[in-house]
Amino acid sequence: MYKKGQKIRFKGRDGRIETIDSDTGAITSIYFFDTRRTESFIYLNQKQEQFMQLRQKDKTLIAGRGFGKSRVIGNKNHSRMATLPRAKFFFSSTTFAQLLTKTLPPVEEAWASLGLREYKGPNEPGHYVVGKRPPSQWERPYSAPRKYDNIITFWNGYTIELLSMDRPDLARGGSYDGGDIDEALLVKKEHIDKVLYPSIRGNRHRFTHWQHQELCRYSSMPWLAEGQYLLEYKDKAISMPKQYGYIEGTVMDNIDVLGQEYLERLRDELDPYTFSLEVMNEPVGKKKHGFYHALNDDYHSYEPQYVYAENDRLGSVAGMKDRIRTAALHMAFDFHGWFKCATVWQDRNNTEYCIDSYYRKENDSIDQLIDDICISYLDQKNKHVLVWGEPHGHDRTTFGGTVFDRIKAKFNKNGWHVEIMAPAKMSDLHSVRYELINEMLEENNPLLPRIKFNRDTCKAVLISMLNAEVNDKFQKSKADEKNKSFNQIYATHFSDTVDYYLMQKYGNRVHSRALPARGSNRVT
Repeated sequence: MYKKGQKIRFKGRDGRIETIDSDTGAITSIYFFDTRRTESFIYLNQKQEQFMQLRQKDKTLIAGRGFGKSRVIGNKNHSRMATLPRAKFFFSSTTFAQLLTKTLPPVEEAWASLGLREYKGPNEPGHYVVGKRPPSQWERPYSAPRKYDNIITFWNGYTIELLSMDRPDLARGGSYDGGDIDEALLVKKEHIDKVLYPSIRGNRHRFTHWQHQELCRYSSMPWLAEGQYLLEYKDKAISMPKQYGYIEGTVMDNIDVLGQEYLERLRDELDPYTFSLEVMNEPVGKKKHGFYHALNDDYHSYEPQYVYAENDRLGSVAGMKDRIRTAALHMAFDFHGWFKCATVWQDRNNTEYCIDSYYRKENDSIDQLIDDICISYLDQKNKHVLVWGEPHGHDRTTFGGTVFDRIKAKFNKNGWHVEIMAPAKMSDLHSVRYELINEMLEENNPLLPRIKFNRDTCKAVLISMLNAEVNDKFQKSKADEKNKSFNQIYATHFSDTVDYYLMQKYGNRVHSRALPARGSNRVT
């Protein structure tokens, strides 16, 4: 009998692979195509195993980097395949790009460690096919899809349909035997409650196993206000333990696999903030005395929409819909000290969209930062960039020119036309920024635009703004910028690019407040 923490051996004999049915404890056999493989091993840490054994229909796993969430998703579906042949589950996330690039690859690695291989044809047999019609001799799910461009089908009819908020056209079936939601912190609760949850309704008369009609959420600790609802399931699991299961985990739960050296390396390389957020799974909160007190990270951010190209395996990400390729790009730069960064903007319908962000650290140059941007925007039809940013960029440097001269030359070399929009004046007073930026965020002044941030590509920008504190003189605290042990991605650099862009572009609309006289203190 299988015991906690024990390794499970899956033996292949005559084309069969043995697993343990977690419901009865009995050995079950699954048809195995590759008879050359003799055995494989898997290991589940205690928290992973606990989640695997939860029998509630509604389950939530919140865990940080290194815990092995993908291992759990892979093992969960392997177990369902054994116990629920011909069932149809879904993989869902905020975007199809998330599923293609982040969810599916490590899940397939988990399947491979269990002995499962992708079927490529009669000469390359396997156990599942991705994005195409399965072989005719395989079993079909009870609710067979009409098209297979977003489908994973296993040899015994167990089927996974990939769904996302940005591609509602893919949800053709509408009836599932259960599902998994990856990175649930970014999936709107309304979408789960109104679209995904009601779709788990099929085949009650065909399946009696406890894994049937389960919904599993997988997430790291929420960092946006919108994802905080996930923490409510902890209370639900306490008050309604028969209906809800909830587990939190960290890298420490997987230390036997990763090793103490891995943990120490993360602790050494990451600043305390990043380590607590991404590794130790500790909640992120908005600063009590925030410089951007009117920022609502839910309201002021938006779900990105991607452009997908078709190919023979689910497709690929071809670009983003929130970027207009025929319009000019605005970019705001901060190049203070050992950190250089830029935010990319486009405006339409009286709204400023922060669509992208880039950075370089330590000894990297501003030229490398611009090369990164130009490579990402090779398909931009209108290669016209308007540059905003730190007024110090107009100062003469040791190499003879100014930083803005260097930026312009580098963009020109990459085939871009450049306008330097940043004025050669002192930076605006912190108190003026504080007043005007928050007025924009409050959206009470018709002279000022709305502001929206892409929550996928501009996560660091939002966290930078959430981290920014204000003192009693309405000055933005820059202590983190001077602390080399703090991850500069989350310091106030990115927030300064937001200030530069919005103040320099719209300050003249409220001129008396936005443009202090020359000689006022610079921002450092």
